[in-house]
Amino acid sequence: MFSWIKKIFNQKIVYNSKTINIQDYQFLIRQAKRSDASLMVKIEKLVYNGLVPWNEYAFIYEMRNSNGGLYLVAEDENQHVVAFIGSAFINDKELHITNIAVLPKIQRLTLGSFLIDEVINFARDRQAKSVTLELRESNKSAMKLYFRKNFEIVSETQGYYDTNHEDAINMELIL
Repeated sequence: MFSWIKKIFNQKIVYNSKTINIQDYQFLIRQAKRSDASLMVKIEKLVYNGLVPWNEYAFIYEMRNSNGGLYLVAEDENQHVVAFIGSAFINDKELHITNIAVLPKIQRLTLGSFLIDEVINFARDRQAKSVTLELRESNKSAMKLYFRKNFEIVSETQGYYDTNHEDAINMELIL
């Protein structure tokens, strides 16, 4: 019944770090480590106006138990983590983007777009059929980005977010 779990867990996730240049900035994209969890929480606090959707333990748990998914961080030239993305397989055909955040001061550099592309390519490499995510209904700039990447709205979940009971827009990219 759950043969996909064995198939996915038996694949050792190895992401080959890469250096990318965006405008005048250089970033190292690498697989996230347990020690990055506290930095990811700090980025969340800055992105979400002091709120923390995920705590450090949630990140550590997800990195360890992501059903064969992938967690990436981006480091700037000073080796500071400035962005991250997480994903987990829902089943052998669907990779779900669990979270993504980029420091506000560099959000317009397309680093988030690059991280999304890396996760999409990861899903394709593992023969997934779709990539899914949810986002706040009010997050119009992120929604525009996902539309540019050919994600489509598939449903809405009322009161999804704990902090203010905002609705979530569920999106899917068919690969």
